[in-house]
Amino acid sequence: MNPTVNELMALLDSNADGVVSQDELYNFLAPRLIGKTEPEKEQYVSEIFVALDTDGNGSVDSYELGINLLHLMNPSLVQQFQDVDADNDGQITKAELAQVLDISEDEAERMIEDADSDGDGKLNIFEFIAIMQSLQE
Repeated sequence: MNPTVNELMALLDSNADGVVSQDELYNFLAPRLIGKTEPEKEQYVSEIFVALDTDGNGSVDSYELGINLLHLMNPSLVQQFQDVDADNDGQITKAELAQVLDISEDEAERMIEDADSDGDGKLNIFEFIAIMQSLQE
């Protein structure tokens, strides 16, 4: 059974502030790194933390954790999302979708409305992946 992002956050976020610090990640991983010296553990956790902290703000939130898990599970869908997200802001707009699919912005807007679960008029990566997976079924 694979843990959900929320379950993984609950394991890692020991102070329950909604983000994972490097110390929290270290406290979770270090006891599991048997056979490594303390400096090796620190280096290993530091490298993982830098990779997870995609916005570089010094903490990992559930979005960053989710994106990294999605990338591990299905890198091609993450790459497809990034290809459509021309300005790399983490959202696909109707203009970006229209350009990639060579359709009108009105058509793109209708497509987005069908999948836009948070109602912001754009597709985040989770909404995009849900659409792509439903098309593959």
